Amino acid sequence: MMSPIDSFVSALRSFDVSRLSAEAKQSARSLLGPESIKTKSLAVVSLAQWVANVCVCHDWHLELQAKQQLLHEAETKLADTNKRMLSVKERMLKMEARKAELQQRLVLAMEEKHALSEVASATAARLSVAERLIGGVQSETARWATRLEATGRHRHLLIGDSLLAAAFVAYAGPFTQAYRHAVCQDVCVGDMLRRSIPISAAVDAAQVLSDARSEMTWQRWQLPSERRALENALIVAECGRPPLLVDPQSFGARWVREVERPNGLISIQPSRRGAQKLVEGALREGLPVLVEVVGESLDALLEPVVRKSIVAKGRKALMSLAGHDVEVLCATDEAGAALAAEPLYRIYLTTRLPNPRLSAGLQTQVAVVDFTVTAVGLEEQLLAEAVAHECVELEQRRVEVRRQLGDVQARLGGLQDAILTMLASAEGDILETDALVVAMEATRSSEAELLAKKKAAERTADEVAGARELYRPIAARGVLIYSLARQLERLDMTYQFSMAGLISVFKKVR
Repeated sequence: MMSPIDSFVSALRSFDVSRLSAEAKQSARSLLGPESIKTKSLAVVSLAQWVANVCVCHDWHLELQAKQQLLHEAETKLADTNKRMLSVKERMLKMEARKAELQQRLVLAMEEKHALSEVASATAARLSVAERLIGGVQSETARWATRLEATGRHRHLLIGDSLLAAAFVAYAGPFTQAYRHAVCQDVCVGDMLRRSIPISAAVDAAQVLSDARSEMTWQRWQLPSERRALENALIVAECGRPPLLVDPQSFGARWVREVERPNGLISIQPSRRGAQKLVEGALREGLPVLVEVVGESLDALLEPVVRKSIVAKGRKALMSLAGHDVEVLCATDEAGAALAAEPLYRIYLTTRLPNPRLSAGLQTQVAVVDFTVTAVGLEEQLLAEAVAHECVELEQRRVEVRRQLGDVQARLGGLQDAILTMLASAEGDILETDALVVAMEATRSSEAELLAKKKAAERTADEVAGARELYRPIAARGVLIYSLARQLERLDMTYQFSMAGLISVFKKVR
């Protein structure tokens, strides 16, 4: 067995430990232990050590084989786990892709929701604005419909009505009430009917020119409430030429002072010193001028002012006054140059002559307006003086109520016009913002308050008017006394009484 030795050694070296069985290994350990072999044969000790080592190696092999089996099982489980993990990762990637898709859809859905929410909010806001706008103009609908119907019905008649109003302003000023009516109705209306010019059946020139707002404002400024005084105020307001007021009783001059006082009115008398400087100042600053005590001819100082003899030089407007040029304040064009045809000053002329014989040149330059007091106007004036003397509080209430009515009427007209102006000037979609509606609601609220104040003031005015009627007989007797006093002039020129003198005496009577 041991020869040849090389083959034996080679066999020992290449011995496959895995083929060793457990029984052989157990027998070898029990029979060939190195300690027991030494007692029997020293030559076999090395071989017994080899066998012992082979048994140890077999033990290691078994242990290694078990661990390799465990390793194989672990690697198999790892492969299965990796395979499952790969599958899970694939599913996770798909889920993440699905998640990203859903998130993108969610973002788009949220954006769409936000856009729809904004559209819904804007639509709700527009609906609210529309409802408020409809509610704001609903109260005006009836008034607008009435005015529109009246305008449409009288539209074709505006030519004749306007022509009559223009003729009234141009020619009726110097006449009395009866002659004015005759000129308008008999002459002008008759001529237009013969020429087939369309005109209203019962047209009134004063009604064509006036409105309740202006009437209340003028009465607040001490204009007598009679018809003729209203006509005179309309002529003064509408005439293109400077008005010359035939004003023996100074009622017209007093009204002009009240009207123009807020505008810085300058009163002058041509015969007094310093008149020229006052006129020059009014021209430079564009202020109204009241010229009192005008005779039958015009003072040379005032002729260029009345004729508006203005010359444009460069960007300025100049007037030659008493030998030197005076700059006149005028309206300006877009370039800032003065427009000589549009001066800003206004001039009023008054004369106390009851029947002045004006020169032809003066009559062509001015619009003559007869402000001579009538019996009705004088009675109202004396009634006011009597009430102010006998019952101061009552007259103060009347003046205050008159002022309140004038203010309310003016503000009401302004608010009603403001609503139309806001609607007409609104740009773009009026429902985009509630600024217009807020302004209209504030206007409507103010209008409601003003209407309530107007009704209260009208009730108070009726009460005051009823209380004042108790003093009307006194005023009527004062008118009779004035008429009789004026007749005394026929007996002798010594018996001349002015209106101021009569009122002074009237106040002293107890």
